[in-house]
Amino acid sequence: MVENAPVGVFQIDAAGNCIFANARWCELAGMLSDEALGRPWLHAIHPGDRERVTSEWHAAMRAGRDFSSLFRFQWANGQVRWVEGAARAIRGADAKITGYIGSTTDITDLRPVEHEQATDAQQAVRKQIEDELRASQERFERCVQGSSDGLWDFDIQTKAVYVSPRYKALLGYADDELTPNYDDWASRLHPEDRERAFTAYEEHLTLRSPFDVEYRLRCRDGSYRWFRSRGQASWNEAGVPTRMAGSMTDVTLQRAAQAELSSHARYAALIGEIGVALTQSGDLRDVLQRCSEALVRHLGAAFARIWTLNEQSDVLELESSAGAYTHTNGRHSRIKAGDLKIGWIASNRAPYLTNDLKNDPRTSDPQWARTNGVAAFAGCPLLLGERLIGVLAIFARKPLDELTLQTLHSVADAIAVGIDQNRASEKLKNYAAQMSIANRELSTRQAEMQSMLEALRDVNGALKEANDDAESASKAKSEFLANMSHEIRTPMTAILGFAENLQDPGLSEAERRDAAQTILRHGQHLLGLINDILDLSRVEAGKLPIESAPCSPRGLLSEVVTMLRGRAEAKRLTLEVTYDDALPAQIVTDGHRFQQILLNLVGNAIKFTDRGGITLSARYLGGPAPILQVDVADTGIGMTPEQSARVFHLFSQADTSMARRFGGTGLGLAISRRLADLLGGDATLVYSSPDCGSCFRATIAAPAAHHEHAGPATVARESNAARIDSPSSDLQGARILLAEDGPDNQRLIGFILRKVGVDLTIVDNGRAVLESIRLAETTGLPFDVILMDMQMPIMDGHAATSALRSRGYRGPILALTAHAMAGDRDACLKAGCDEVITKPIDRARFLRALAQYRARCAAR
Repeated sequence: MVENAPVGVFQIDAAGNCIFANARWCELAGMLSDEALGRPWLHAIHPGDRERVTSEWHAAMRAGRDFSSLFRFQWANGQVRWVEGAARAIRGADAKITGYIGSTTDITDLRPVEHEQATDAQQAVRKQIEDELRASQERFERCVQGSSDGLWDFDIQTKAVYVSPRYKALLGYADDELTPNYDDWASRLHPEDRERAFTAYEEHLTLRSPFDVEYRLRCRDGSYRWFRSRGQASWNEAGVPTRMAGSMTDVTLQRAAQAELSSHARYAALIGEIGVALTQSGDLRDVLQRCSEALVRHLGAAFARIWTLNEQSDVLELESSAGAYTHTNGRHSRIKAGDLKIGWIASNRAPYLTNDLKNDPRTSDPQWARTNGVAAFAGCPLLLGERLIGVLAIFARKPLDELTLQTLHSVADAIAVGIDQNRASEKLKNYAAQMSIANRELSTRQAEMQSMLEALRDVNGALKEANDDAESASKAKSEFLANMSHEIRTPMTAILGFAENLQDPGLSEAERRDAAQTILRHGQHLLGLINDILDLSRVEAGKLPIESAPCSPRGLLSEVVTMLRGRAEAKRLTLEVTYDDALPAQIVTDGHRFQQILLNLVGNAIKFTDRGGITLSARYLGGPAPILQVDVADTGIGMTPEQSARVFHLFSQADTSMARRFGGTGLGLAISRRLADLLGGDATLVYSSPDCGSCFRATIAAPAAHHEHAGPATVARESNAARIDSPSSDLQGARILLAEDGPDNQRLIGFILRKVGVDLTIVDNGRAVLESIRLAETTGLPFDVILMDMQMPIMDGHAATSALRSRGYRGPILALTAHAMAGDRDACLKAGCDEVITKPIDRARFLRALAQYRARCAAR
C-alpha cells in the first residue's frame, strides 16, 4: 500500500539520512531507490532552496516539533519539481527525536509561471499605492478604482476608517451599503482568528514588525471568507502611530487548495505510518494500538478503535483503543454482529458515516454523545476478499467528510492484510514449536520409535501447512521452510529406517549397535538444527543470555580446529591457524558464543571448499576498545557480487541451487552476525570471487583479563561446569520421586535411574506428587530429589511446585520440560524449582545434576 501511494512517503533518521522511500518519492526526487537510501535527503533539493530548507529542518529538530515546507527538487537533467513536504517527528523512549516520517506532494501544477508573475504584479501595485498615498490623494483614488484588492485607510487617533468600493464588494456589499469603522471590522472577525489579528496589529504598532496576516471575515450573507491583509503604519516624530493603510486580498480559494493539499499529505502520512506499523513484528494488539494512535493523530479523531471478529461466536472483540478512551474492557468490548453501528458494518460488509451521532438510531447512548460533544462517526469493515476480519471506526467532535471515509477504506484494507499476516506468522511459530517438541522425542528407545512415527508424520503435515501459509506471506520464508524440510527429512530418513531395521530379529549385535549409533547421530543433528532456530529466536527477541568470563583465545581457536579437522581431512583439505604475537593469554567475553561463530564460519568454509584449504588468522587490535579479529579464508567456490549481497540475510543462502547442492538452512551466517553484534563486534565478508575463494571476518570486543581473573581459561561453557566423575555410585540407594504423565518417558527415565541403583517412585500428575510427599513425611522416608514434569493433567508441575514451596517443603525439585526458551526456564524457577532439565535428556548431564542435588540435600 505504501509503495503504491500517490504521494511520496519517506522516513529519515536524526542525521537526515533517508532510511525508507517509496517509488513515488524517488520519482519526485529524480533518483533511483539505491541512490536515495542511506544519503541525506537534503541533497535532492534545488540549490536555490537548499540553505533555507536546511535551516527550517534544523530549527524544527532543535524545537522538537514537526516539519513542513514548500521547495523544489532538481533532477540530474536539470528538471525542477515543486513539492510540499510534511513530516512528523518520531521519538524514542527518552522522548528525544530519533527521526521523521512524512510525505511529499507534487504541487508543480499549482505553481505556474503566471501565478508567480501575478504575485509580483500585486507587490508592485501595493508599493505603488503606498507611494502615491503619500504623494497625492488624487492618484490614490485612481489606484483604488483600478485595484482588484480591497484597500483601507485607518486613522489610529480618531478611529476613522476608509475602505474602497472593492473592499465592500469583497464582503458582498454595494458601495453605499456599508459604513466602515474599527468596531465593525472587529465584529466581523471569525472568533478563532481574532486573537491572531489583534496580536499582529499590536506588534506592528509597537514593534514595527511587518503587518501581514490572514483571517476570516463575515460577509453580508453570513458566510466567512479568508482574506490576506497587509498594511503599513506611519508614526509621528514622537514615535506615536498616527495612520495605517493597506490592502485586503480574497485568498479563500488558495486556502481551500492548501487545505486540500494538507489533507492529502496528512492522509498520505497516515497511510505511510500505518504501513510501517503493520510491517513491524510484535504482538497483534500492540500493532493495532499503533494503528489506532496514528488514526487519532492524523485524522483529528476524538478516539479510534479496532475490533476483530471471533468467527466461532460471531462476536466482534475490541483489540485496540486510542485517544480519549484507551481501555478495551468496557461495555463495547464485545459486540455481536448486527448490533449497533459496529455490528451493522460487520453484517452488511459496508462502511458507515454519520455527522449527527446524537440523533443516529444506531447510537447506543445519545446522551453520552451530547455530554461529550462527539458529533461524528465513521467506520469500515476489515475485509480480506469476501472474508470479514473485523471493523475499524473513529469518533470525532467535528463533521467528517467523504475523503476521510475513503482514507479509512484504504487503511482498513491494509490493516486486514496486516492482521492476516500476523496470524499466519503466529501459526508458523506454533508449528515450529510443535516440530521442536516432536524432534526431541527422537532420542527415546526402540519401543518409542513406532509411536514417534505417527507424531512426526503429524509434524510433517503441520510443516506442509505452515509452508502453504508462508508462501502467501513471504517468499523468503517459503524457501527457508523448504530447506528446513530437506534438513529434517534427510536425518529422519535414516532415523526411521534404522528404527524399523531394529525390529528385524535377524540383526547381529554389531548391526544393532550401528543402527542405534546412526539414530543417535542423526537425532543430535536434528537437535542442533532446533538449537539454531531457538538461538535465532532468542537473538531476535533480545533474550539470548551472554555470559562474559576470562577465556583463552588460543584455546578457543585450537578447539575449533580440533573439532573440525576431521571434516576437513575427509575432504583432503588443510586446516591451519595463525596467531598475532600481541594476542593476550586471556580475554573477557562469552567464549561459548564466540566459538559458535567460528564453528559456523569454518564449517561453511569446509562445506564450500573442494580443494586447497582453510586458514584462520587471529589478530589483536589494542587501544581504548580492544578488538579480537579472526579471518577465515578458503580456496572454495566463492560467490558473485549479487550472491555476496544476500549471504547474511535471514532464511537465505547465496541462491537456491546452493541449498540443493550443499544443504543447510541459511541461518548460520545470520546467527553469527547477530552473535558477533551481541559480543560488541560484527561478522562481515571481506572478499569473495567465483572459483577463487572467500574470506569472512569475525570481530568481538576483547578486553584483556585482569590479574584478579587469573585462573583456568574457559573454552566453552562446559569447561566451567561443576562435574561429578562417577554419578552412578553417588546415586546408589537414592530415593527419587518422578512425576511424568507420558508412559514412554516413564519407562525411559525409569530405566536410566534404576540402572544406577535409584529407589524410584513414579506418579503421573501434580496432585499425586503432593500425596506422595505427605506419605513420605508421615513414614519418615523422605525423597532425596523430586523430578517434576511441568506439563501434566489434573495439576501441572508449576502448580504442584508452588504448592510444595508454600507448605515449607525445602527438598530439591528439578523441572523436566520440553520447552527450552528463556521465558520457560524463568517460569520454572519462579514456581520454585531449583534447576531446569530440558528434554531430550542428555543422560550424563542428567545423572550429574541428580547426584549434585542429592549431595546438597544430604548436606542440609
